[in-house]
Amino acid sequence: MNKFKRILIRWHYLLIMFVCASVVVFVYLQDILPLRRELISGREQREQLRQQLQKLYYQETSLEEKMAKLPETKIMLNEWQKKFIKYSDSDKLLKEIIAVSKRDHLQIKSLNSSALGRENDYLKQSFKIVLEGDYQQVAHFIGQLGNLPWTVVIGSFSLSRLLSDAGQLFSGELEFSVYYLNR
Repeated sequence: MNKFKRILIRWHYLLIMFVCASVVVFVYLQDILPLRRELISGREQREQLRQQLQKLYYQETSLEEKMAKLPETKIMLNEWQKKFIKYSDSDKLLKEIIAVSKRDHLQIKSLNSSALGRENDYLKQSFKIVLEGDYQQVAHFIGQLGNLPWTVVIGSFSLSRLLSDAGQLFSGELEFSVYYLNR
C-alpha cells in the first residue's frame, strides 16, 4: 500500500501541477497577452506621435524663418508693384514707347492693342508693334522697352530683312504685354 500511496501522491502532485499550469496559461491568455498587445500598440502610437511632433517642430522652425523674412518680402513686393502702371497712365506708356522709337530713328508701321483682360489679380493688355529701321536701332529699341520704369513683358519678336536701296533695313515685329494695378 505504501507503493500505491506514493503513486497516488504523485498523481495528486501531477494533477495539482496541471491545474496550476492551466490556471497560469489561462491567466496569461486572458489578462497578460492583451496587455502585451496594448503595450506594443502604445509603443507604436508613441513612435508615430514622436514623428508627428518632430515634423511639427520642423514646420514651426520653417514658419518662424519665413515670418522673419516677411517684412523684407513685403518691401520687395511693394517695390515690384510700383513698377506696374496705373490704367489711367497707359497713355504715358504709349507716348514713351513712341518717343523711344523716334529717338532710335525707327518708323512705326503699326501699333495695335488687344482687349483688356484679367490675369490673376492684375489687368493685362497685349500690344503688337511693327517697326522699320536698321538692326542696331531695332535691338536698341527692344532694350529701351525693357528699361522702361514700368513692367513690360516682351512675349515674342521677329526680325526680317527688307530689300532696300538705302542699305540694311529691317522690319521688327514685337508683341508685348503691360500689367495694370487697377482700372
